[in-house]
Amino acid sequence: MRILITNPGNIGDFVIRQPLFEHLAKEGHELLLAVRPAAAPLAAMAAPAASVVLCPADPYAPGFADQLESLKPGLEKIAEFRPELVVIAPYRRSRLDEHLASQFPEVPSLALDGGFEPGPAGEGMYRPTARIAQTVAAAPGESEHRKTELLCSAITGANATLPPPVLNPPAQARERARARLERLGLESGRFWIFQAGRGATDEFESWGVDNWVSLLDSFGERHGLQILFAGTSANHAMVEEIHERMAADRSAILSDRDLPVSIEELTALAAGSAGYIGEESGMMHIAAAVSKPVVAVFGAAQWPRFVPPATRGAALTVNLPCAGCDWKCHLPQPSCIHEVPASAVFQELERTLTGDPEFRVIEVPPAPALTNRLAREASEMAREQARRSLATIRNLRTSLDRARFNDESVRQLQLQNRELAAAVRAAGERALKQGSKAKKAEEEAAALRSECEGFRSLLVTLKQYHTDLTDHSHAVQTELDAARHELSALGEQHRVLGERYAAAEALLESVKQSFFTKLLRKAGIWRIFD
Repeated sequence: MRILITNPGNIGDFVIRQPLFEHLAKEGHELLLAVRPAAAPLAAMAAPAASVVLCPADPYAPGFADQLESLKPGLEKIAEFRPELVVIAPYRRSRLDEHLASQFPEVPSLALDGGFEPGPAGEGMYRPTARIAQTVAAAPGESEHRKTELLCSAITGANATLPPPVLNPPAQARERARARLERLGLESGRFWIFQAGRGATDEFESWGVDNWVSLLDSFGERHGLQILFAGTSANHAMVEEIHERMAADRSAILSDRDLPVSIEELTALAAGSAGYIGEESGMMHIAAAVSKPVVAVFGAAQWPRFVPPATRGAALTVNLPCAGCDWKCHLPQPSCIHEVPASAVFQELERTLTGDPEFRVIEVPPAPALTNRLAREASEMAREQARRSLATIRNLRTSLDRARFNDESVRQLQLQNRELAAAVRAAGERALKQGSKAKKAEEEAAALRSECEGFRSLLVTLKQYHTDLTDHSHAVQTELDAARHELSALGEQHRVLGERYAAAEALLESVKQSFFTKLLRKAGIWRIFD
């Protein structure tokens, strides 16, 4: 079966689905993966048997509707692929998933039942248009790996248990990674990759610079850790600050701001590392996919959806009642990640460094002092919101009081509005009448134009007839002149013959009167003259 699978997310989402791609390919299905450019290089490693179509439009950024033109080449490639099934992979459908599925309404589509991912604030309400033929039930809090298994089971019709994701970087990427490590002064197999923040430019969604500096310095001294800081252009400032504040120089920075690295080489660097330390990120998922231990601090905003199926290490968060907020935090700061105890992270990293083979998912219960502080902060925010609501109500009441004093003005405005509406209706009716008259005049003009065309054609015919008649008249006149000339000649001949006849008559009469003729008559010999 030819299957189109949409993947609008970034690196981590794509890595999580690698077992799905591999399972479907082994069952003989032909896959076309619709991916964003950032995740496209992973396709050769995660799904080497699949084809890829690039979707440049970002459904999670403002102005998605203005980017639809960039999807036309991809839609043409999908049409050539002729999919028999459209699979929407994310738990919550994005505008890109909706757009791709709606372009092929005749093809059945399958999706998880997470609903629709709203667009950025300020872009208004978007109404989903795709017709989903089958939805797959999945609990919101289940891990993305488990959701991928449920999706695979729905596609194949059989319960699927998928292994953890696996990435194998190509040999060329491994060689480039080895050369880069030499330039950075890091030893393969001894350095740990570190990344802080989820792409934010500040510490709001991070465990904090102080915590990370303390942790990395402590374990650097005790275990001689080498750290490769993998930053992005968004969180480079935070990573750089942590690096500068570390006491020992056992680290190097790898940032896409000044040292761009391909996804293949980044995967090779992860494969050559001792493991990953940091926060939830695409790099974390890559490290888990190359079988490296992962020690990661999480916020509870999407917990535990993106906990990696790693083989060693730990994932830690503080389990607050407001977990699952999707980073729409109602508190001054997200305590679910800020308040993860440093002692718990130290303990799990120590356990991992000493070779413990277990991967632990740890939900730290909030301390009573934290619970009390959260309740107090929530109460203060509720009171602040109540104050703002009361201020809004007061402003509305003031506006209402002012409106009451302006009832007469309102009535005048309403009267003017009605008069204006009547004038608009009258103008519309006049316009309709004028339009009807104009249409009738146009029809009459068309009839006159048609009649004129007929007259013009008749006139051309008459002109041709007149020309022919004139030519014929000239020919007849010529023949008439010739006949007159011939008649004149015949008259002249007739006159000459008359004269000759008269002469003959006279001669005959002369003969008759001659003596000789008389003699012949008497003799009875000549009777010709009798």
